[in-house]
Amino acid sequence: MPGELVRKEDREFAAAFGANLARLRRARGMSQEALMFQSEVHRTGIGSFERGEHIPRCDTALKLCAGLGVSPDELFKGLSWGPPSLTKGQPLFGTATRPDRTTNERRR
Repeated sequence: MPGELVRKEDREFAAAFGANLARLRRARGMSQEALMFQSEVHRTGIGSFERGEHIPRCDTALKLCAGLGVSPDELFKGLSWGPPSLTKGQPLFGTATRPDRTTNERRR
């Protein structure tokens, strides 16, 4: 399925995106199947996006825009995102540290 599973932090964004997608599709009198043929995005993926279960990748979102005949501005209208707030000292991307170059160098 093209798209990412929705993390707890992104559920609001996914739900709003899905509502926009469904609204635009219905305003054009299109079924999910008709949008599938126009955008080359599978019907089950469209349904999953509309229900807020997945967030589409950039290329998939652009295909949906083309299939609907709208600009990305229209599809993403009213949506915004910001990074989660961090606790002081909490690493941004997990706990991985930079590897020691001497032990990870390729042997020639």
